[in-house]
Amino acid sequence: MKKIAMKALALSVCTICMLSFTACSKNSDGSASTPGEVSGDAVKITVWDVYGPGKGMDKAVEAFNSSHSDIAVTEEYITDQAEMMQKIQVAAASSGENMPDVALTDMINSPLINEIVELVDLSTYLETDEKLPAEDFYENLLQYGQVDGKQISIPGYVNNMILYYNKELFENAGLDPEQPPKTWDELVSYAQKLTTDKVIGYMPSCLIDTYYEATSWQYQIFVWQCGGEMWDRSQNFKPMFNSPEGIEAMQFLHDLIYKYKVSTVTPPENAFPTEQLAMIMEGTWMGGDYLAALEDKLGAAPLPYNKEPATNTGGEQWCIISSDQVKEDAAWEFISYMENDEEALSTIFSSGYVPARKSLAESDFVLSLAETSPAIRASLDSLPSSKMRIASPKYNAASEASAGYLQQVLYDKISVEEGVQLAAEEFESVLNGN
Repeated sequence: MKKIAMKALALSVCTICMLSFTACSKNSDGSASTPGEVSGDAVKITVWDVYGPGKGMDKAVEAFNSSHSDIAVTEEYITDQAEMMQKIQVAAASSGENMPDVALTDMINSPLINEIVELVDLSTYLETDEKLPAEDFYENLLQYGQVDGKQISIPGYVNNMILYYNKELFENAGLDPEQPPKTWDELVSYAQKLTTDKVIGYMPSCLIDTYYEATSWQYQIFVWQCGGEMWDRSQNFKPMFNSPEGIEAMQFLHDLIYKYKVSTVTPPENAFPTEQLAMIMEGTWMGGDYLAALEDKLGAAPLPYNKEPATNTGGEQWCIISSDQVKEDAAWEFISYMENDEEALSTIFSSGYVPARKSLAESDFVLSLAETSPAIRASLDSLPSSKMRIASPKYNAASEASAGYLQQVLYDKISVEEGVQLAAEEFESVLNGN
């Protein structure tokens, strides 16, 4: 380990998951190894990730090891996101012992990991790897991993927020199921027609999931759709959402509940898959579950907007922890493989993720997957209007501190103006240590 930032223990716990899997490889004579056995000459690297057997990561690692006799990848599992960050902090405090070589981390955690350990600048790899050139990534997704002039991470697989809707409920309300709402006005009109004593017209999922980041993440979308900005990215991420656009966005969310009465803060459990909710703003990761529940009744589309189309893009970023050149090169070889192998990608994408690269998003391979998945199709259509959160190691703490005020507005405890003002003040206080 070239450098370990010992301030690790002072950092707060954030979100990442990982997984344990001891993969197969081939011996130097070409014979197959049993699980856990690796060639003595192979470069051994450890990968922590957020996927696992359910999303095909185990099979992908096994396939990589089988086709690379000179590299042996071991995948490890950690039960939840917070525990992974804790283990990284502990490893950093013990001079890097048991530190992974590669982390596939929730994007908001890559800046935090960069504060804990030294991450490899991936710029040179992007310049020299013809299979993974920088210009192929969607620019805003690649920019997220750029910190202090370094490319500390690159996008792995991304997800975003889209509109899911029930086609049968549309038909029952006299609406065309192939023409979902495209604007806020249409969204309200459709929702009013869909609302009955048994069906809720529309809900952003932050009214169901009270986790602070659900509120923050979704509020950001509504601000951008009003033509506003959340932060001044040139001024240390100074909050800008205490603005007419920020207030308009929060007012619309409040009005959905209390003026138009098409949403509620007390929905029944599993309202959308049980057909008690006609439309929901939710992440692409729910596409598989919704498709299984609703089958051909499921529709999906980019989010309706006010002045500008926008969605919020999340997902994972690849990081390489600094060690030695041989291990770093092997780590990049693995990342490049994972970004290009169709068998690995097909399982990951079918669980609600889409590519961060233009050529892959436009490929026959991905487009064929989209034909059977409304969520993938809607997510791909949303990528050109995707926006990102800020790449700050203090983002999580600032989001948690400010989201409570926005939630108080949604529960009609404080006014829209007061909630937005207090949220902006709290966000800046935490972010900049005031």
